[in-house]
Amino acid sequence: MNDRPEDTIIYVDDDLFNLKAVERLFRNEPFDFITYDSPVNALNEIKETRPAVIISDQCMPKMNGIEFLLKAKSEQPETVGIILTGHADLESAMTAINKGHVYGYVGKPWNDDEFTAQVNAALKHYHSISWLNELPDLLADEAVQNPKKGKAVQKLTEAVGYELSQPLTIISGYAQLLKNSVKDDDIHHLYISHILFHLNKIDALRNTVNTIAKRVANQNLSSENRNKNHHQR
Repeated sequence: MNDRPEDTIIYVDDDLFNLKAVERLFRNEPFDFITYDSPVNALNEIKETRPAVIISDQCMPKMNGIEFLLKAKSEQPETVGIILTGHADLESAMTAINKGHVYGYVGKPWNDDEFTAQVNAALKHYHSISWLNELPDLLADEAVQNPKKGKAVQKLTEAVGYELSQPLTIISGYAQLLKNSVKDDDIHHLYISHILFHLNKIDALRNTVNTIAKRVANQNLSSENRNKNHHQR
C-alpha cells in the first residue's frame, strides 16, 4: 500500500456484487483502491489507509453511508466523501452535500464514465483543498521575506473576500427561499440543491481567502513592529 494519502481511495458497500463491479472499474486507475464490505472495518483501518477519497453506498445495515462518512471525516477531516445512492435516498444525499459532509453522489444504477469522472473530480478537489490549507502559511512566510509583496497580498485578499461576501449572501438567501417554496419531490428542488452546493464551495474558497488575509495581515503587523523596535534602539 502506498503511504501517500492522496493515492488511496476506499469503497465501502455491503453488496459483494457491487464491490466486485466497482473494483473492476477502477482496477487500472493510478491510485490504490481498497474495498470493504463493512463500514466498521473501514473505520478500524482508516488511520492506516488515510484515504483521499471515500466512496460509500448509502443503504447499509447498522450504519448508512452518510453516518459512516461523518465518522470517517471526524478521523480524517480532509477526506473527500462520495455517496452511492438510489433515487429514493437522493434527497438525504443532497442534504449532506449542502451541509458540506459529502462532496458528491453517484446514482444507481451508475454510468461507468460518470462514476470515474466523479471520483477523479473528488481526487482533484482533495488536492486543491490540501494546497489551499497550506497556502496561508506559505503566503505568511513570503510576507516575512518580502514585506512589499506581503502588503499587496493583504490588500488583494481583503478586497476579494469583501467583494465575494455580499453576492454570496444574497444569492444563497434567494436560493434557500426558492428551495423552501417548492415540494421535496419537485425536480426544481434538486436543481436548487445543486446551486446551494456549488455556492457552498465558493463560500469555502472565500473563507480561505479571508484566512490568508488575516494571516498575512498579522505577519505584516509583526514585521512593522519589529522594524519600529529596531529603529528605536
